[in-house]
Amino acid sequence: LVSDESADPNDLGGGLGAVFRLGRNQEPASILEAGPPFVDPSSILFRSDGHLIIADRQAANPGEVFELDPNRGTLESMLTDNSALPTPVDLVETPDGDLLIVDRSADFNGNTAGEGGLFLLERGATVPTLLSGDPEFRFLSEATYLADGRLFVTDRSANPGQVSSASIFEINPSTGAIENTWQFPQLVEPTGLTTYQDTLLLITDLVANPRNFSTTTGTLFTLDPDEGTLSEFLAIARLVRPYRSYPQQDGSVLILDQAASPNGLPDQTGIIFRYDPAARVLRDFAWTDGLVFPSEVAQLPASAIQFSAYGVEDTDGAPLRASDRVAIQAEIRNDGSIPAVAEFEDTLPDGVVAVPGSVEATVGTAVIVGNTITWTGELSPAQSAQISYEAQLDPPRVKDRILEFAPLARGPIVGELSRTAHLAVFVGFDPGYFYVVDEDADPLLTGRGRGAILKVQQRTGTTVSLFADLDWVVPIDLAILGDSNPKLYLLDVAQQPPNGRRGAVFEVDPSDLSSRLAAADVSWLRTESIVPFEEDGLLVVDSWADPFLLDDPVGPGAVYYVEPTSGQVLPLVSDTTWVRPIDIAQTKTGRWLLLDADADPLGTGVNRGAIWELDLAEGTSTLFAASPEWVEPVAITVAGDSTIYVVDQRATPSGNGIGSIWTVPDTPGSTPVLYAVSDEFRRPHDLVVQIDGDLVLVDGEAAPAAQETGRGAIFVSQGQGFAPLAAVELMREPRSILVFGDVTPIVDLHLYARPLDLGVEVGWTGLAGASGVDYLIYRRVVEGPDVDLSGEPDLEDYELVPTEVTFRGTGEHVFVDRTVEPDTWYAYVIASVRNSGGYDTSYPVTARSGSLAFALGNGEPNPFGGQTTLRFQIPRTGQVDLEIFDVGGRRVRRLVSEPLEAGRHQVVWDGRSDRSHPLASGVYFVRLAWDGKVLTNRMVRLK
Repeated sequence: LVSDESADPNDLGGGLGAVFRLGRNQEPASILEAGPPFVDPSSILFRSDGHLIIADRQAANPGEVFELDPNRGTLESMLTDNSALPTPVDLVETPDGDLLIVDRSADFNGNTAGEGGLFLLERGATVPTLLSGDPEFRFLSEATYLADGRLFVTDRSANPGQVSSASIFEINPSTGAIENTWQFPQLVEPTGLTTYQDTLLLITDLVANPRNFSTTTGTLFTLDPDEGTLSEFLAIARLVRPYRSYPQQDGSVLILDQAASPNGLPDQTGIIFRYDPAARVLRDFAWTDGLVFPSEVAQLPASAIQFSAYGVEDTDGAPLRASDRVAIQAEIRNDGSIPAVAEFEDTLPDGVVAVPGSVEATVGTAVIVGNTITWTGELSPAQSAQISYEAQLDPPRVKDRILEFAPLARGPIVGELSRTAHLAVFVGFDPGYFYVVDEDADPLLTGRGRGAILKVQQRTGTTVSLFADLDWVVPIDLAILGDSNPKLYLLDVAQQPPNGRRGAVFEVDPSDLSSRLAAADVSWLRTESIVPFEEDGLLVVDSWADPFLLDDPVGPGAVYYVEPTSGQVLPLVSDTTWVRPIDIAQTKTGRWLLLDADADPLGTGVNRGAIWELDLAEGTSTLFAASPEWVEPVAITVAGDSTIYVVDQRATPSGNGIGSIWTVPDTPGSTPVLYAVSDEFRRPHDLVVQIDGDLVLVDGEAAPAAQETGRGAIFVSQGQGFAPLAAVELMREPRSILVFGDVTPIVDLHLYARPLDLGVEVGWTGLAGASGVDYLIYRRVVEGPDVDLSGEPDLEDYELVPTEVTFRGTGEHVFVDRTVEPDTWYAYVIASVRNSGGYDTSYPVTARSGSLAFALGNGEPNPFGGQTTLRFQIPRTGQVDLEIFDVGGRRVRRLVSEPLEAGRHQVVWDGRSDRSHPLASGVYFVRLAWDGKVLTNRMVRLK
């Protein structure tokens, strides 16, 4: 609220003053009171009982003090005799709840210039009594009490020591006598005085200008009354006529300036600034175009819920691996002046599962429901609630390298508040996975796809991002060198490095997922593919290059040797019979075969592609195979049985798809044979052959029916057909694929599961020599013990069971699952997770959970006189509320309101209420709530 001595928002004429309500965030101001009986409302005070007190220095000539009753909406005079108050200018609530009135010109000694006085109006009284009318007073302005109860007042003209034209007086709050006087040359016209940080006085001087600014300005000072020292607090040219100041609980200070203008509004006079002393920043805070000569600010009691802190940390330190646990902490604070009920909600991201029983709160009640943590509590002024809990990462469901946490907090007035936190998940390089280059993926969430290497589980198709780099432009192909310490080499077709023209090779180190520019060449124009060559070299195919100047302006293409350690690049072979060489592969007999997408060696007049056999030592090429049925062959690969496979991106001899796969015998002049087509194909790019002979194909535009978002898919052969293995949102334009190592078989961990009364006991033996392996427990409901669990378990069909402890390393491990439904069959699987994020699964086992039911017993004894014991049981850990109600439905006692472990529990009730008052004889009801279920029993108390 802002009082203004001269405002006339209702155009009544005469500028009789008004009280405005200024909203938050520049909401339009409203008029609380305006016009008669006001003449010059000079001060407003929101008293602790909720009433608004308004002083008007000329309302009845002499002055007046009004009381606005918020319940009745009435404005009435508080005084039956106001003759002693000619000019009341400030109102202060005393530590005892009475009203201190500062009058700047009350005259007790016949001094026509006026002297001023301090008056007390006790609660319920209608006539003020004089507290202090010292002859030293000249022009009192504002008073304040320190936290220790000492009383101070500022005088704009008193000069008892002939030091300056202003004084600060300390007044005995009981006798009214002046106990101390401070005068400083820096003080010119101090109009505002308030408590700052409990022990200091904050002085607002209307015209002090210690910095000698060229414009009219004022200054804020602090006075240490114990040391008697004055310090400059804020001197800045934006303060034009600062009148009073108001420290806030968050450390900032509101400053009422009677003449300053908001930025960009030079015609507006009067503003409230907000000053942050820590940041030393002054900002426009609130104003309204109705202000003319503002005199006071009163802040209505309100809550101010703040989402003050939120953090997510890896419990065992960086890097965050796919099986790690994270600790989450949040803080909700009430910066307001009245209590408020606040709420907090954190729905964890996909792949992160809340650990039951881990949630704690210093205030209020926090629970875990599904994968959402909720908290509700009432916060007193300046009180904070710390909420903490843990969560377990779920490897098969961690799809993104960047996990985003986005919790919400809510409170009165402020509405919904949000915070975000991000954690990067380390994803390592493992055998048994496909590695796919997607030229347009954006796992770093930059908004501009620069491509990524994706890691795809061979058995399940679970896909995560392995690595991405902002230096990449359009990555299209990948090769690997080395077995014990492998390095990945990525080909970027659009990179323009300083030492090249167009295209570059990047080396990616899987051990730390770092990337460096390894090679480039000024003759490269359109690099197409990269493959390993011998033990430590690479071959790069460029479809436009002309290193030997055989053609102009665009060459026939070339094959280059690249030595990645030194970055050396050598052209090996180029031929004018080529048109668009695009891929290269080596057969089991040692032949190097180059696939040309547009060659026409058969003289058909249509460029349908061909395979050339290369002699790298001589730098020559000869025709190996071609087909008039090809349209645009783009990839060539060789299987372990020496079969050569060619992917044609557009040839579609049959079916409704686009593209096809062909086989070519490892004999020059052989005729290619159609191998497979699929209605799912749209733009097949690349092909690899697994050790078991299955084909795995990458399609850049396929959209299988099960794929909801994203573009592109990975297919695996099933007989002569193909089925989708992976099609996920992460994919945007999958381009090439390689396979590293064979799939790890299902591991035998000697897993067992057996029923208990309160759940299921699960035990297993850790892998020998695998001290760094973490073990995660998965389960799913099954129909019974005879369910078919043959084949490899897909963890996507199971749910992670978060545990309070981490199971790691060798030896025997035992876990009791108490979160199961009673009398239900479950299948359990253990995932052994490596540091790299790769995991293997055990054989599944089944068990039937115990039959402990949700139950509430009768009190023992019942009826009872002194006390009774209430027994109950819950089949799973969860939030429990046990309450007592009378026959009128009123809750009289809350016995339990907290998370409890699964099992049997008992609580003693002494027949008293929440306030410890003995309850009357009669009928009472016991209500037990758990997991959305409620049980009620009847009890009788006899005295």
